[in-house]
Amino acid sequence: MTWHIGRVAGVAAVLGVLMLVEALALLAFGWDRFGLAGNEGVPQTFTFQILLFFALFSIVSIRERRRFLASMPSWPLALALARRRVRGCGDRPRRPG
Repeated sequence: MTWHIGRVAGVAAVLGVLMLVEALALLAFGWDRFGLAGNEGVPQTFTFQILLFFALFSIVSIRERRRFLASMPSWPLALALARRRVRGCGDRPRRPG
């Protein structure tokens, strides 16, 4: 089996650009919808949440060709990702006022 690394790199570049566009669109949506501009520290938290979920979902989506829980170490990985999600979203920023 040979790797066609040029094609793989091209697909990765396209997916990276699409993820960047999606992240910026989510930030623009949150900026308008949730009023992120007026609150100190909230845009950073919102951006962190976007990056956290992008990382978690990209691990899940690229790891397995079949169903996610079809092979090892799917269950330990799923538990670790769930724990990371809880730790990453545990503290909510308090709004001033």
